[in-house]
Amino acid sequence: MKLKFIGALLLALCACPVFAQTDVTVPLAPAPLASGVSVPDTSNILFLQNMRKIGATIYYLGESLGLHGWFLVKDGQVQILYTTPDQKAIMIGALLSAEGANVSQQQVMVLANNNPEIANILKNSAAVTGQPPVKVPEAKAPEIKAPVAQAAPQPSPQASQQIPPSEKFFDALLKSASVTFGKDSAPQLLMIMDVNCSHCHKAWKEMQPLVDAGKLRVTMIPIGAIGPQSETEGASWLLHKDPYDAWKKHVAGDASIFKTGATSEKEAAVRANTDLIRKWGVDQTPYILYHGKNGKVRLIVGEPKSVDDIIKDIM
Repeated sequence: MKLKFIGALLLALCACPVFAQTDVTVPLAPAPLASGVSVPDTSNILFLQNMRKIGATIYYLGESLGLHGWFLVKDGQVQILYTTPDQKAIMIGALLSAEGANVSQQQVMVLANNNPEIANILKNSAAVTGQPPVKVPEAKAPEIKAPVAQAAPQPSPQASQQIPPSEKFFDALLKSASVTFGKDSAPQLLMIMDVNCSHCHKAWKEMQPLVDAGKLRVTMIPIGAIGPQSETEGASWLLHKDPYDAWKKHVAGDASIFKTGATSEKEAAVRANTDLIRKWGVDQTPYILYHGKNGKVRLIVGEPKSVDDIIKDIM
């Protein structure tokens, strides 16, 4: 390797363990960066200027928790760093919220979803799995770039190799054990959730009027984020004769609705869901995915700020 960055992407993207016996406190999710996003002036940051001089390509990750994030690429190696608003300090490595959520992971996933070059570098690994990146040739463009949404690639003989990690994850979730509410013709949203997660309950309450009105179709993937009890109750939910009515009662406070009816087969299915999302580095519930108008997978970690904004953005 020609360039030795301080730290490594493996450290920057390693998901924080939150699967515990207590509920999850969910941070605000980094919003997807839109085209034309304003990139801070870095002319006074000597470190970034030196990185440009030696051929590093620098991408802006956006602002989160008061810090500006940057993604550097050089000779197939990558590095995440953050600058303070006054540009007097640089911090290298992962940015975590006070609750322990990996903000850097989400920012890099958004960047990869909107930038084919980054998606190629992180293909099959770093954006969602936390594995070391694939070695690729040195990036040629040294200037700082803002992520710009790209048009969906046309099918080709190599199409299977060009599928971004987020699409692979979305497809895997569609094949998992789940329940779906809403009209088949309505746009679809996936929500990774725990039946006993209060934040999942709140997110659902925001979505329910749209589901009932036929404007949204929600596929819910139950996992055992809080513990074995959630896996058992999630399994009971999957077997319920009227899962929609049962879910509404459960959210309204009926603690007994999912206490019976679980089978070992369905418990194994919920456990498989849990294993799947751990493999992909998901560390918070709810975790929401949907296709935006540009065809790209959008990600929201935690309760969405506005379900109306999702409806405006969804395909």
